[in-house]
Amino acid sequence: INQKFLDSKTGIYDGNLTQSAQSFAMYYGIVPDLVQKSVVENLVRDIISNDYHLTTGYFSTKYVPNVLQWFGFDEAMGKVLNQITYPSLGYMLSMGATTLWEDWVYSNDTFSHNHPALGSLVEWITKSLLGIYFDSESVAFSDIVIAPSMISTLSWAKGHYLSSRGKIESSWKVDDDRQGYCFEVRVPVNSQASVYLPLLAGGNMNIFESGRAIDLVSDVQFVFRDSRSNVFRVGSG
Repeated sequence: INQKFLDSKTGIYDGNLTQSAQSFAMYYGIVPDLVQKSVVENLVRDIISNDYHLTTGYFSTKYVPNVLQWFGFDEAMGKVLNQITYPSLGYMLSMGATTLWEDWVYSNDTFSHNHPALGSLVEWITKSLLGIYFDSESVAFSDIVIAPSMISTLSWAKGHYLSSRGKIESSWKVDDDRQGYCFEVRVPVNSQASVYLPLLAGGNMNIFESGRAIDLVSDVQFVFRDSRSNVFRVGSG
């Protein structure tokens, strides 16, 4: 596939730069390691050149938000979801939609007005903004990951996912100066979670749980810190 369709010098698939080709190849692990960065950057560049609109359709829309999340481009995806002109979820709302359409185009005789085809955009809200997903090595949400992306275009997000073990809740609100935030999670019974607390500007954080310094809370275990987050292990509750 790469021999036929990939220009390894430019990181562009299929001759013409399209969001579908770039995201499809990344999603299915086709792209060679040395070219991944340029392939993703070309995807983002095309999204920006289309004024943060998607040009994908029924099959490829699913791939874009996942790839952007994996490679740290949630800011771009957030701007995509903020659009109100065609093609966008905001455009659907402006046309009176109360459920997701099958296609970006309004239709009164061909496409369904209640269809999961573009539902991956809502999936991104759960997986990125709320940060809720299961540990790939766990069984039935016994181990949960909660790693929210606090993008600059939002000051708060709140929601839940009803898993097989119960409701997983995630809620965050950033201070007006974006120098701190309040983050609340709820983990269902018989589950445990790795909670990622995003680092804000400067990287230094004083972390409290219910008003107590985090290192004094026995039920919360520090795991590690990387360039983006402090990670803690918590039980149900």
